[in-house]
Amino acid sequence: MLTQNRLHELFVYDQKSGLFYRKVNCGNVSAGESAGWLHHSGYHCIKIDYIIYFAHRLAWLYMYGKFPDNLIDHKNGVKNCNAILNLREATSSQNQQNRKLNKNNRSGFRGVFLDKNSGKWRAKIKLKNRQIYLGLFDTPIAASCAWEKMAKLHFGDFFHQGFTPC
Repeated sequence: MLTQNRLHELFVYDQKSGLFYRKVNCGNVSAGESAGWLHHSGYHCIKIDYIIYFAHRLAWLYMYGKFPDNLIDHKNGVKNCNAILNLREATSSQNQQNRKLNKNNRSGFRGVFLDKNSGKWRAKIKLKNRQIYLGLFDTPIAASCAWEKMAKLHFGDFFHQGFTPC
């Protein structure tokens, strides 16, 4: 199991950039060079003692002395931005609240869908694996405001703000 001491032996972590720099030569990477690569998932990875780790989890271990109990959320939504001020521990549900809109979203707002039968905008939110219906609204902005109010109430700081002018 990787420890904070072992991580400190091998790397220097730049808290502002979120990058790790090697303290020792490793294969074809020299001491002083940045470590790791960008994974196809968009996360930065680093191989240590033959095990691949996500850099955001290593940053947490480096700074706090233990791996997080839950997931790590990137506050700004950028998967490879591992500055410590951009990272926070989160449950799966909290982490989902800070994701970008789906590519197939037609309303431009989270939790808002056009109800084809009524021609109005439907708002719904997922709480504890249950879909909660919030109502039908004349405009997508009104529906989004209903969604944002519920999201702020249930998800607090993990709610990704800035979608609607509520």
